[in-house]
Amino acid sequence: MKVLVIGIDRAAWNLFDEFLLDNYMPNLKKLKNSGYSGILQSTELPTTPTAWQTFLTGCNPSKHKVLGFRKYSSFEKNTLTLVNTSDGRVPNNLSC
Repeated sequence: MKVLVIGIDRAAWNLFDEFLLDNYMPNLKKLKNSGYSGILQSTELPTTPTAWQTFLTGCNPSKHKVLGFRKYSSFEKNTLTLVNTSDGRVPNNLSC
């Protein structure tokens, strides 16, 4: 089985339907009509990095620890850095 997931951040089908029906996005309309589509219920802290990491890992934010776009890189120096892909890794032995 092959799966293709297309996520359009901050998009809602009720907004897209007008464009889809009017053929402004014919390829997306074909994909929607020939496959499955649905509305994703977001996470608490409904921010982009938190929601995508939850989707990718299957774990809630308390497990994957991605809570926003930035993280403290040093509490002592009070410095923030941007979250990157290595920040949301979940150990294999961790049950979500």
